[in-house]
Amino acid sequence: MKYLKKGFIFFVLFALLLNLSSCQPAPSSAGPSSSLSDSRQSTQESFSAAGSAPEEGDPKCFYPAAMAVSDPDAVSEDRLYRWNENGSLTFQNKNALHTLSAENQLLETVTLPAEHLPQDTDYSLTWSDSLILALSAGWSKDDLFSVVYFTEDGGVHLANVTLFDRQGALIRQYPQSQVYGYSEAGEHEIYLPAPEGKTVIGYANLGADSPVYWLDGETAVFNCHSRVVLYDFSADEGKILDDMSDLVDGNGKFGVYYGVDFSQCGVIDGSFYYLAHRDEQKANASGTVWRADKNGAVQLLEGKEFYHLFVGNRALIAVSHTDQEGIDQVYCAAQNRQLEKIWEGNPSISFTDSGRISFTNQFGQENTVLYSYDDKTGELTGHELGAILQIDRLFTRMQSGSLCWYYTVFQHGVTTDYVYNASADTTEELPEGALSMMLSLSPDGNSFLEYDADAHALRVRQWDF
Repeated sequence: MKYLKKGFIFFVLFALLLNLSSCQPAPSSAGPSSSLSDSRQSTQESFSAAGSAPEEGDPKCFYPAAMAVSDPDAVSEDRLYRWNENGSLTFQNKNALHTLSAENQLLETVTLPAEHLPQDTDYSLTWSDSLILALSAGWSKDDLFSVVYFTEDGGVHLANVTLFDRQGALIRQYPQSQVYGYSEAGEHEIYLPAPEGKTVIGYANLGADSPVYWLDGETAVFNCHSRVVLYDFSADEGKILDDMSDLVDGNGKFGVYYGVDFSQCGVIDGSFYYLAHRDEQKANASGTVWRADKNGAVQLLEGKEFYHLFVGNRALIAVSHTDQEGIDQVYCAAQNRQLEKIWEGNPSISFTDSGRISFTNQFGQENTVLYSYDDKTGELTGHELGAILQIDRLFTRMQSGSLCWYYTVFQHGVTTDYVYNASADTTEELPEGALSMMLSLSPDGNSFLEYDADAHALRVRQWDF
């Protein structure tokens, strides 16, 4: 993400100070004596504050957003927010979740009672439509960091995790325990509680090493690299769907090259899709695509091998090598998940989904071409730039019946944003920094999340350029 130019920062910060009083959600009133009624009262106060804003919302208003961490610059902003199916956006600010409309109006605030949250360590929140999980962070053996852990009988357990409903009421707090330590002989020991007569055989750090992927309101998948775990919070039980721990452990320090690729997975329609590396001859040079859900884990696409998987809003994009150097094949599995080759060449693997899937050829010897794929119709459209250019950002979308290409060119040390209108066959330079603060697009591509990393604040914005 590119920051605003230094000469512009002071103006932006001054504007933020003027706006925060009207934008900032009501502070939490939770304290040692807080209760569920206190949490609901805080929520209603926030609604009242939001009600004083214009009915349409204020598109210029930035809202403070931060996890409860000591160093916000060390945390990925992608963990701050979640788009909702209706186009609204929910984001975290400390111990509260706020929901903004597509017009940037504050719709709802849910404040979690402070006495049920970690007191002596950082924490983050992850949430579905029905539940909120508070995950403790930790960086040393003495910290009570959140984990999912496993016993020899196949049992799945949680520790140092707190579960709330979406109104902020406490549902349950899982055991609070130091995760590990060392014996006098220097041997690693796991301290996590296990059912009587059972032995803990492993664990994964939730929220950091093992992201949480919600399949629905009550069910989540934990990506534990060597294990794919399903947890049903309504039944309060988990199970391992895919176990690659023997493969990963057997390769020692090289085990990182096997298992689930953290950057190549995601959820579509209540199922978790991922690229798994199981071939010991190829390590992570290639893998196969899998789907995991309540019914278990299955291998897809007839076991064909790929080196890259992109999980879009409705479709999977997978890239495989060919025997010809510099020529790869790009496939799409959409709708009925049948595999179709959509392009052949040397692609950059920076795919984006803004209602249409966008990508470009690899920066290098060939003239740069921008591509836009409609996974609904199967139509692939290209736009040649007529030069070898480095593209940093690329989004494509239909606007007023015309396909528009928004892209950032980095050339001679300068970053410039452009929009190309296919119907008019015109290319216009956008205002400086127009695309640099775009963190994410809504699933339908009609609005986007703008994030100011210097101020740790965000807003939902409509396309007005």
